[in-house]
Amino acid sequence: MSPILTIRLSKVGTVVVIWLLAAVIHALLEYGVLGELTYYPATGNPFDLRTSLVTYSLAATAYGALLVIIEVLQKRVDHRS
Repeated sequence: MSPILTIRLSKVGTVVVIWLLAAVIHALLEYGVLGELTYYPATGNPFDLRTSLVTYSLAATAYGALLVIIEVLQKRVDHRS
């Protein structure tokens, strides 16, 4: 693996942490807005903070990593052209 690719891939961790923090903040904001309610008033869907934190965190981590990896690979392909 080239040194440039190694540097670019090292950015994956930073971006994943940013996405993870955004997901945790989003879940906490939902919890704060709903207050004592255990369901969404408009839809009646149940809300559980633990489930939301886990789901949002996993989704944000996967999505953030996927975006950075695609960006790194795109730069690598563009560099070869």
